[in-house]
Amino acid sequence: MAQQTIDVGKLRHPVERWLFGVCVVVSVVLFVGILLLAFARDEVIAVYAGDALATYRQANPEAANLSDEEVMELLPAEERETIALLEEYLSPVTILLVPVGIVLLVVWSFGREYGKLRANAVRITARQFPEVHAMWAELTRAVGIKEVPHLYTINGNGDLNAFAACVPWHRNFSAIYSDLLETCLRNEDWDSLKFILGHEAGHIRLGHVAWWYILLTFIYQLAFPINYLIGLPLGRAKEYSCDKVGHAMAQDRDCKGLLMLTAGKHLYHAMDVPEHIEESVDQGGLWLTIVNFMSTHPVLAWRINAIRKGHNGGVIFRRA
Repeated sequence: MAQQTIDVGKLRHPVERWLFGVCVVVSVVLFVGILLLAFARDEVIAVYAGDALATYRQANPEAANLSDEEVMELLPAEERETIALLEEYLSPVTILLVPVGIVLLVVWSFGREYGKLRANAVRITARQFPEVHAMWAELTRAVGIKEVPHLYTINGNGDLNAFAACVPWHRNFSAIYSDLLETCLRNEDWDSLKFILGHEAGHIRLGHVAWWYILLTFIYQLAFPINYLIGLPLGRAKEYSCDKVGHAMAQDRDCKGLLMLTAGKHLYHAMDVPEHIEESVDQGGLWLTIVNFMSTHPVLAWRINAIRKGHNGGVIFRRA
């Protein structure tokens, strides 16, 4: 039976929309602001240096009769370094090259990851694990991806994971770790496999791996403390979004694809899911919330609960 086409835009977590919107607005305003400062580079440096000289003279009256050049040599090292950095890097050309540099970094990082898969993994094709390839092609078409991304299976040495990425202007691709794939095939657990592959297709279709998405959220993933306020919550919202895409594909209320990540490939099908939800979600807990707050992915039990209860899932606090 053919997979029904779904509108993945309606499955996007509302907090993801809001946080990404914040990233776009602040990124554009910040970039334009720095670019304007770069065009006024000489004035900016003159104001900063003047304030530093005035502050030093006020704190050191004996320097009142010294020239600006002499006082400059007496400034603390960090002040002189800041002025030197402004003189070297605060230029329109440098600022305009920053986004280009980030995109090139993305191309290098994801291109290298794709190359590692080409070198060390097995590509799933119509002749190599054909039933998996057919499922992947069907799922990606169902979410609106026109060209079927390359799919690989790679030895994870026991780890259970999958990921999606994109080499900008070249190819979307995804990989599923061999133990995860082997478990699904051995148990004929097509629901779990659909959920996992549908989740990764969701990352591609929702633009999470696109160069422009990464560019606009780059600083929020790295810079402390805004990574905890925007970057990590955005990452957790993206996971909830793709869980909903995976669930739309598999319609598995028991969420076996996530249970496998929770209890492992041998015990997941024997779990009492309501008991797990009661212990890990309903009872709450401060330390559980702290772990969630510091993670790129939501607590697994929260993700399972969000699917079972049909809500969006708590990005910062649990949603019972």
